[in-house]
Parts: sequence; structure tokens; C-alpha cells
Amino acid sequence: MDTLLTDIVMGLSYLLIIVTLLVTMVSVIRSLKLRGWSRVVVNGIPTTKIFLVTVALLIVCLVITFLAASTAPIEVNGESYTETFWLRIADMFIYTSSVLGIIAIIGLVYGLSGLNRRRR
Repeated sequence: MDTLLTDIVMGLSYLLIIVTLLVTMVSVIRSLKLRGWSRVVVNGIPTTKIFLVTVALLIVCLVITFLAASTAPIEVNGESYTETFWLRIADMFIYTSSVLGIIAIIGLVYGLSGLNRRRR
């Protein structure tokens, strides 16, 4: 019985990941078709620059954390997991989310500090 419920939860997780990726891709493609690359600055905010920097940061962070990830086997519930690719992928997502979370907090503190407004 436990295996059956675990399989259902794993299947639902995979389905949600696939749906999320599809919705994200459709949203980005639709946004680019409607807005295009022509509107570089909207209301004084460099939207295209922010978008490109964000995508570049995500890709660079994913690559660096994948290369820096550990491949040491781990033991969970008495089973040893030794598949290096999946160990790297798991570490990559953990490290990337941590790094991007820290960057978001730094950006929030910078935005709330008013340093950008004081320079103008």
C-alpha cells in the first residue's frame, strides 16, 4: 500500500513539473510575441536588460553549481544512492535555490535602502 501511494505522489510531482515547464514556455513565447524586443525601457525601467540579466544569472548559476556539486554517495533509509548524475542534479538545485535566494535578499535590502534614489 505504501508503494502505491508513493508512486501516485511521484507521478503527480512529475506531471506538475511538466505542466509548469509548458506554461512557463508558452508564457515567455507569448510575451515575446506581444511585446517583442522593441520596448527596451518601460516607464523608466530597463525591462529587457533586467530580463536578460536574470536569465543569464540563472543559467550561469545552474552550470556552476552543477560543476561544483558533490558526487559522494549518500545513504537514505538504509539504501545507498550512487548515481553521480542525479546526485549532481539534486545538489545543483539545492545550491542554485540557495544562491538565488541570497541574491534576492540582497536585492531586496538594496531596494529598500534607497541607495539607488540617493545617487540621482
